[in-house]
Amino acid sequence: MKKLLAFLAVLACFYIIALSLQRVSWFPFGSKETQAASMHNIEVIDIHASAADVSVIPVNREDVKAEYKGKGKLKVTKSGDTVKVSLVRSWLEGINFFDKKKLKIYIPKDFNQKMAVNIGSGKLHFSGPSKEHPMNLKELNLDMSSGMVDLEKLHIESYHHEGSSGNANLDYVTAGNATIKMSSGNVDINHYHGKLNARLSSGRFKAQMDQLNDPIDVKISSGILNLDLPKDSDFTLNGNVSSGILSCKFPLENGFDSRHRISGSYGTGKYKINVTASSGKVSIY
Repeated sequence: MKKLLAFLAVLACFYIIALSLQRVSWFPFGSKETQAASMHNIEVIDIHASAADVSVIPVNREDVKAEYKGKGKLKVTKSGDTVKVSLVRSWLEGINFFDKKKLKIYIPKDFNQKMAVNIGSGKLHFSGPSKEHPMNLKELNLDMSSGMVDLEKLHIESYHHEGSSGNANLDYVTAGNATIKMSSGNVDINHYHGKLNARLSSGRFKAQMDQLNDPIDVKISSGILNLDLPKDSDFTLNGNVSSGILSCKFPLENGFDSRHRISGSYGTGKYKINVTASSGKVSIY
């Protein structure tokens, strides 16, 4: 018993000392850091920042600059055609659960190649300059275990989003091809243009299209699926719900309409729309 009490006392002392060290400005794991790297001949920006609040900001510049505040160590490195921005965990990181890691990454607004982002359970905000002048990228690959993602005013040839859970919001995003795979969570898409392929195990999926110029394929295991389409759309719908409710506000031709299955065409029927739910509610309007 005495040995156990002594051990607990040592742990308590260590914890108090660690917290005291974090309060003083010279403690290296709580400092503010800034690093930069040249963008000459760079084709990929690779970001690894688990559990951090990350903002990607396109500006007028010729290099990548990262500003970080929080525990851990910021590293901006260049290797071949890739600039990597990463956070290295400190040995005391698990002690303070209230630490807020904030990372701002300033990139050239005319960069138009590839980005890969791994935020784990953190947050990502990435916005182009404006709706009229969006940020253009060939590829954007996003990986998160759980977290929050806000993407705005982007034009992406290929977008791939994979996550275990969390929330994703896309506003004024155009994609040649977008693939979203999430185990659970909420996906909210507004003012979208492009091909869309989504898989959601459970949660809520909503997509509002300004124009329908590509096919849509969405499947959820359980939850709510809403598709908000323009009135002048041209599509052929194939919708199925194993257990739940399926509804379509568009008057369809040459089709079938029941509580669990709807098929048919609207307008010229040019673009295919496939929506499937194992259980839940599906609405097309």
